[in-house]
Amino acid sequence: MRPAALLLFLACGCRLAAATDVAPATGATIDESRDQIFIKVDPYYIPKEEDEPQDIPPATIQEGIRRAIGYLQREIPVRIFILNGLYREAVTVPGGGHNALLVIEGQSRDGAVISGSEPITEGWEHIEDAAFSTWALRWRKDWGDFTRDQVQSASAREESPQRLISKGRPASIALRWEPPVKPKAEIAGYRVYRQKAGIDPTFHRVADMLQTTRWEDTTVVPATAFEDHNYSYYVTTVDKWDNESPPSGIINSRARDPQSAGYQPTTVRRRETVFADGQPLRMIRSQAELAPGTFLINDGYLRNPDDGFLVVCLAEGKSPADTKIEAATNLNLGRKTASACLYVVDKPNLYIRNLTLKHSVEDGLRLDSCRNVKLENITAIDNRGSGIEVNVMRNLQPYTENITLSNIDASGNGAAGISGSRFQNLLIENCTTNRNNWRGAEADFYGWDRAGIKLFNVHRGTLRNITALSNQTYGVWINYNCRDITVDNAVVRDNRRYGLFLEASQGPVSVRNSLLAENEIGLYLANVRDGTLADCIIANNRRAQIALHDRIDREVVDWQVGTEDLVNTEGWSWRNNIIASTTGTDAPLVLAPYNDWRFFYDSLESSGNLWWTADELSAYELEGQRTDLRDWQFASGQDTQSLFAEPKLVEASGSRLVAGTDSPVHDRANWPVTELPGNRLDMMKAKIEEDKAEQEKRYEERPED
Repeated sequence: MRPAALLLFLACGCRLAAATDVAPATGATIDESRDQIFIKVDPYYIPKEEDEPQDIPPATIQEGIRRAIGYLQREIPVRIFILNGLYREAVTVPGGGHNALLVIEGQSRDGAVISGSEPITEGWEHIEDAAFSTWALRWRKDWGDFTRDQVQSASAREESPQRLISKGRPASIALRWEPPVKPKAEIAGYRVYRQKAGIDPTFHRVADMLQTTRWEDTTVVPATAFEDHNYSYYVTTVDKWDNESPPSGIINSRARDPQSAGYQPTTVRRRETVFADGQPLRMIRSQAELAPGTFLINDGYLRNPDDGFLVVCLAEGKSPADTKIEAATNLNLGRKTASACLYVVDKPNLYIRNLTLKHSVEDGLRLDSCRNVKLENITAIDNRGSGIEVNVMRNLQPYTENITLSNIDASGNGAAGISGSRFQNLLIENCTTNRNNWRGAEADFYGWDRAGIKLFNVHRGTLRNITALSNQTYGVWINYNCRDITVDNAVVRDNRRYGLFLEASQGPVSVRNSLLAENEIGLYLANVRDGTLADCIIANNRRAQIALHDRIDREVVDWQVGTEDLVNTEGWSWRNNIIASTTGTDAPLVLAPYNDWRFFYDSLESSGNLWWTADELSAYELEGQRTDLRDWQFASGQDTQSLFAEPKLVEASGSRLVAGTDSPVHDRANWPVTELPGNRLDMMKAKIEEDKAEQEKRYEERPED
């Protein structure tokens, strides 16, 4: 039965103008014409007796950066040339906003490699009673799980309790401390004081005359992933005359269960990564899960390094003696919860090229608050976080301006390939982001904001000649307050979630000459206005080829001017596309709402499209009801110059699907034009009544129970 709500869309309304032209991004403008100080990083150089210290080339990239800073502070451009080699470093380019150009250049892309891992060759012990080839090692890289609160207080006076430590539990906070170094009198007990952080300015006594150095607070309100409840504690000693010592250091903690709703799984939150012969092993939570190709970390309860261990399970017959085992260990100074092989902060005029960045505990390359940056010929692979992360530190800059990413391979990373926020004038071209989010996939977790390419708040952004294949997440996700966006000649295929996800953006947006195939949904539109979809192939996606989110009036705040807008999916033009399901699935070509959606249908311009699915009568799903092309034309008033026919798609180079030589798309000029009758409203009414009567008849004739 066709829905009665369909009638809402048959009246003729004023059609909005076609999508606005999109201003293309230009990216960075790098001027290398000015003379530069040349610093060569050479780890192989053997100093000579006659060498002056300043003439000895730096052996590490970080030392090269240190030398460059002195010139940059005097506004002298610097080129750091990195000889081919393996550099196991966490390189930091510190902030300062120095405007002089800095070029960081590898001798060759595959030869100059910055790695966040270290080889582990000694200390392994075979676990004899394990079912597989399992080996253990002392692990003193005590990073912890930073969504669990394991906090140690600052040092206190010698007569006060020492080393106060808290651990957040699902419904309580466990405290532990050590006795004073030099108590003034014999200790009769301990007192614990608590403050509800941010609410109550006073510390209240919550435990008195404790005879042990442990206590668990079960009266707290547990925090959740959506609401915090923070508490502060300190401890004092009490002697037999009721004299109290000065307080211990203060700690802040909260009770919460990271396994509850809203939290990422433990193995997703943690940052440790172990590689065997270059391949990442899968992190597990307990020894019961051990199997070849897995590893387990116990980082020591309450920061005791002697309690920590690493267990790896190798393929049958393999051992650390004949397996190259490496562990990601890089931590940039001052970065507790994130690090990168190369981390740059607050640097305008930066050119990085010809490097490989791999095996980081988080990102391969991270830029914070940098402007006029070009990244070229870079491989960022096998990092636990993102390959390349570009963000802003708002105390330094409100946005990242004039950025170019060219010829980048950000594949096989634990989270995203390329990710970032708050761009003005962003150009991404000739980039590959394949097979990302293995970190989430290991825990069957796909609900976080990761994608092959994930971008927020982009004002003027162009993605040209990009490839996003087989990501265990979204292919390309452009999210919130984005305008002047161009996606041109993209191949987005075989991704676990949506191929191209456009969300909460004012537009204009232009998607052209692109392939969106074999994803969960090909193109997903969620409150995106003023868009063009032209000359694309959207095919064989599992759930729908094009889907529209049913939310109305999404609030979007423009970060640049501060204005608020209510955005709906409207003002779209779909022209000359192939939208097809040739694999025999029943996925609709368009999955869309009807009720209260006049704004979309009255503003849609759709023509010259080749539509196809094997079940012609169920080609479109509108408000849960399946329809054919004729009903789609009646409902939208569009696609009267489109055709329903098999597109004859064939495989081509570069993971492409193209229309074969016998495809009807090549004869578009001769397609018939459908004439919609002027009384289509009356015809649709009659059709609805006929369907309703048929359904009632079937109901009356149903067999009795």
